[in-house]
Amino acid sequence: MRNYLRKTGIAAVIMIAVTAIAFLPKQTAQWTVLIAVLACCLWNGVRFGLDHKGFLKRRRFSAKVKEAAKSDTDKTQNYLTIATRQLAHRITDKLHSAYPDSTWQWVEKPGMQLFEEGGHIRIATAQTKEFHEADVRLDTIGRIGIQMLKANPIEEIIASQSEKAETDFTVDPSVWYEQRGRKLLFDVITDLNAQGTKSVRIDENGCVTLADSREVAKLEAFPTKNLWKKLTELLEGDQLKAVEAEDSIELSW
Repeated sequence: MRNYLRKTGIAAVIMIAVTAIAFLPKQTAQWTVLIAVLACCLWNGVRFGLDHKGFLKRRRFSAKVKEAAKSDTDKTQNYLTIATRQLAHRITDKLHSAYPDSTWQWVEKPGMQLFEEGGHIRIATAQTKEFHEADVRLDTIGRIGIQMLKANPIEEIIASQSEKAETDFTVDPSVWYEQRGRKLLFDVITDLNAQGTKSVRIDENGCVTLADSREVAKLEAFPTKNLWKKLTELLEGDQLKAVEAEDSIELSW
């Protein structure tokens, strides 16, 4: 307790107050005590600042970091909002070109990853005849494609497969294209497009070749010819021009 009084200057204030009251006129003693108290407060304020200098610096730095982080988050959110609106306008324009009275809404809102890396997102549509949904794809080249989707009851799908029993259903072109083919194909197209090449040929064995027969990639587990019709539809859904030839698919963009 004594150490505390000495360190804070309270002991000195008490001594000054007692001495002033004992030996000085009343008014002078009051001013003396007031000055002593103010000096004590000033001293303790300076000591507190010096003792907590590092802490105060850390707090100021932390506040700046939080402010910068909030600013970056706000900028990212603003960019995402603007990019989403622009994408929405492009989707509306494409839908109206085929279905003038159509309307649509997001099934899930786009995230930053869609605009940074490309990908696809689902929308629900109305006034689009037999279609009720669509798959919107934004590729790494910056192009947008829309594939209309129709929800069929499982009974219709089973009946359709039974009627076309000669078709090989062991490979689903949609699943293969989504999980294996699309990324590799668009990586190749992106590189070739930058070099001025506008078309390739995909052989039956999955080899992607140029006009001079130079192989540039290999698509593993490439679907057989009886599935090419569906595959070309998927390619065209990504805004590519696909023509089925005798032993290959001619692809251009």
